[in-house]
Amino acid sequence: MMPLYLIISFACVSLGIIGYHVATFNDCINAASELKQQLKEARKDLEKRGFKFELQ
Repeated sequence: MMPLYLIISFACVSLGIIGYHVATFNDCINAASELKQQLKEARKDLEKRGFKFELQ
């Protein structure tokens, strides 16, 4: 029975750690704006090369 308790305890601690890190996840506003700019540049480059995007 002891190994079963250890597995259950390990699972509970792991879920707690994962839950804590999900709850305190940082927003990267600067990185998000940089990524949006890179997407715009990539889209313009692809359009110059003849790729046509569908309207969403």
